Amino acid sequence: MGRKRTTHKPKERQEWIYDYLVEVGDIGFNEMFAVYYEKYSLSNRTFNIDWNIASSRYKDYIKRSQKAKDEARLKADAEIAVKELRTRHERLLEYQKLVDDCFHDLATGMTDDTDIYEGEITEYRRKMTITEMNQTRRTLRDLQIEISKIEGDYATTKIDHDIKMLPIINLDDD
Repeated sequence: MGRKRTTHKPKERQEWIYDYLVEVGDIGFNEMFAVYYEKYSLSNRTFNIDWNIASSRYKDYIKRSQKAKDEARLKADAEIAVKELRTRHERLLEYQKLVDDCFHDLATGMTDDTDIYEGEITEYRRKMTITEMNQTRRTLRDLQIEISKIEGDYATTKIDHDIKMLPIINLDDD
């Protein structure tokens, strides 16, 4: 007669188990039974029925919350990706500015340089060396290639070729 039966309603017991699982987190069957028995003093068989229903609900809750977290993370990743995406036009403008800078340096024969003297940074323009001019020409060519790729100038075209069968030559002279 020392039983602590506070409720006999299965729905209330199952809701209590579910709430406990949500609050505490993942807890094992035996640990939960000890807490359940202390509260309700009901048999292992009754607990097993309540546990199966409540833990199934809890697993669904975990799946839904994980799905929501994944969707939120994907949405945040997509927003970052959209911010980092540049349009084709923006990329072309960036490359064109670099091309213009290369043309300017080659036309003037001058380049920007920096010196550090006693901790002070000094920027100035100086005459380009032959090596720097050649490197600037290579950079200019590479930039023009990239612009052509963006514009589709190097897009492959499908060409049908008639392949004629060549005679098979036997190299073995026996």
